[in-house]
Amino acid sequence: MSDELPRRRSLDSLKKEAKRWLDALRANADDARARLERAIPNPPAKPTLRDVQQALARKHGFPGWAALKQGLEQTVASSRDTGAKAL
Repeated sequence: MSDELPRRRSLDSLKKEAKRWLDALRANADDARARLERAIPNPPAKPTLRDVQQALARKHGFPGWAALKQGLEQTVASSRDTGAKAL
């Protein structure tokens, strides 16, 4: 199941979410590990920030972090275009 990016989601908020998730993994939080395993098949025993970013991107329906960033940039650009047309 994929979660679309909310319109007001920023790259900064996604980076912070990834870091919080990584902190939870390092604290051995079962729910954080289960979430990672749902997003990435056979995740590493000690995931890195890159692994968590990959999982977060997949959670939002993107193949990877770079694609998520590009999708977010397109959403922002589209919102600007829509706003300019409304004026």
